[in-house]
Amino acid sequence: MVTRHERIAVHNGRIALAARTHPTAGAPSAISFLCECDDETCTEHVALRLEDYDGLRESDLHLVVPGHPFLSEELRRSGAL
Repeated sequence: MVTRHERIAVHNGRIALAARTHPTAGAPSAISFLCECDDETCTEHVALRLEDYDGLRESDLHLVVPGHPFLSEELRRSGAL
């Protein structure tokens, strides 16, 4: 089963692709991405530069607002994910 943070990560990837494909003059240096936490009701955003977002993805990390639940963190630390 696909988790919420996996679904949102795909959505955030589309946001990044759109930012790369359709750059606009005077666009803000930070782009608004969705929090990828495990809370199904979360609608918070995180502003990141595209380069920083790419760095997270290259490190196989998820974009989570500090303090938000991310149950898979323990599995990732143990090497199960």
